[in-house]
Amino acid sequence: MYQADAFTDQPFKACSRFKLRWCTPIKEVRLRGHATLAAAAAIFKGEGNRSPTLHFDTVASGELTVSAAPDDKYCMELPASAVSEDVPEGAGVDSALMQEVVGGRARVERVPHCQVRACGATACACRTARCVHVARQPARAALPGPAELVVVLHESAGRAALEAIHPDAAALKRAYPGGQVLSIIVTAPGGGDGLDFLSRAFCPWAGIDEDPVTGCAHAVLAPYWRGRLGTGERPLRARQCSPLGGEMECDVAGDRVRLVSSAVVLRKGTLQL
Repeated sequence: MYQADAFTDQPFKACSRFKLRWCTPIKEVRLRGHATLAAAAAIFKGEGNRSPTLHFDTVASGELTVSAAPDDKYCMELPASAVSEDVPEGAGVDSALMQEVVGGRARVERVPHCQVRACGATACACRTARCVHVARQPARAALPGPAELVVVLHESAGRAALEAIHPDAAALKRAYPGGQVLSIIVTAPGGGDGLDFLSRAFCPWAGIDEDPVTGCAHAVLAPYWRGRLGTGERPLRARQCSPLGGEMECDVAGDRVRLVSSAVVLRKGTLQL
């Protein structure tokens, strides 16, 4: 099940190129990775499309591609984000927002859409989280819009600590009521089971209290964790620790991130607009 719908505009069985838009329950958004994967799975599996690769043209995120992969999986390419740990000083403080995310005192910066910046936060283990600065690629940076915030938990915070986070969606919206923020991504090291990193994503400003699996978040997290962990060229294994949850393989290739995961068509129907 996914909470963001993807709409295409071409005959499903024969074409390999489509226009694509995404809508949450309350608004249209710039990029939804898991909804893109779901749209591709519906075309590949549900409609019997035999194209090796599907190309999706979007207004805000350029061309996205999804290809069939071994073991009944799909490989999706999304625009990557450049990562730096040079966080500018002197930004504004809003402790209330981060208290709702991870508890304790925290610092968060209000930033334009061209930047995704982590928040200095107190993790569940009462240790200071690491701050990072993630800059959008130029093609996306030119588009104005709300910020996406990233909270990186301390190395000691494992999966149990991440899963124990229960932010109050209403309180988050009250903290930033003016549309300054679109989502908050919380991430931590993998901590075993062959996983390199973990994450959760909260998007109450878009009508989604918690996103089950978020492809576009991994387009930010994969470059960051590859640099931080020093894994070289090998793909990273990630898990999003929502109640539904999901795992994927992340491979950074220049200005693109390839995400390999599976999708299941649960229901097929007709929508008349």
